Amino acid sequence: MSKIGRNEICPCGSGKKYKKCCLNYRQHQVEQFAEMPIVKQYPQEDKNYSIVTLESSPLNEVGLNLEKKILDYVKNHYPVYIKKAKSDIATILFRLIFRGQDRRMVDNMIEQATEHFIIPWALYNWVPDLFEQMEQDRDEKNIRDKTIALACNQQNELNLTSSETELFNNLNTTYFTYYKVKAIERDGSIILVDLLLDIERPIFDKQLEPNLKVGAIIYARIVYHQGKDVIYGIWPMLIPEIYSERIDDFKRQCIKLHHNQPLVSHLFRTRFEFDTRDILSLIILNMVEHSAS
Repeated sequence: MSKIGRNEICPCGSGKKYKKCCLNYRQHQVEQFAEMPIVKQYPQEDKNYSIVTLESSPLNEVGLNLEKKILDYVKNHYPVYIKKAKSDIATILFRLIFRGQDRRMVDNMIEQATEHFIIPWALYNWVPDLFEQMEQDRDEKNIRDKTIALACNQQNELNLTSSETELFNNLNTTYFTYYKVKAIERDGSIILVDLLLDIERPIFDKQLEPNLKVGAIIYARIVYHQGKDVIYGIWPMLIPEIYSERIDDFKRQCIKLHHNQPLVSHLFRTRFEFDTRDILSLIILNMVEHSAS
């Protein structure tokens, strides 16, 4: 691939010159997150906890076909998007590097998260020009929530089946958030509670069930598919219950930002979804530092 000139149009499709788009994008994001302090310490978090990798049930044929169609379209028309989205999500772990952790360990965590979290998030939650929109619209009144998946589907070139269309529509209305495990049954039935919206969500995941404990927290997306709620894409780690207070504090901040109104799910598509990942970065940093000490 030939080198892109600073004044050439950026290949990501934004329409901007390369020097004002992706050239300094990664460095800007690293500096932004590295300088953010951990604003509050929680004494109960000062313990050693091993980071447990979770594996949710693999995608069924409908999910695999849908993901392949979208990824193939993106690779052919917007090849920079997935790389840029991966860079975006990687920023939540850059605090680890700046606090002295081995970069290879951080890169390994990112690779573990790619299939089950980064790609599903990049397709259905990431908005490629969100930061540019926010800079131009400080009040955030006219933000266009145009994800990669929605942009692809508008081209009418995905040729989705009816089952794929149903899953596609459900995925494009979901979000990642924090769930606490309320109950576990041996048949794979799990009762989760959305810690930010106070909603119970029964799911079925026989592969996930053996690694969960009542009271544990996971950061995940739940989607209604083929007659039941299932996990679709999950951050590959188990969060101990002691982090509930940090998440509760975040919930109170969200409510305050929403003028003390009850939170609703669509806010996490338009306002708080990015911030939930930043809270996750603080939790990961704390767990890694204490497990290594």
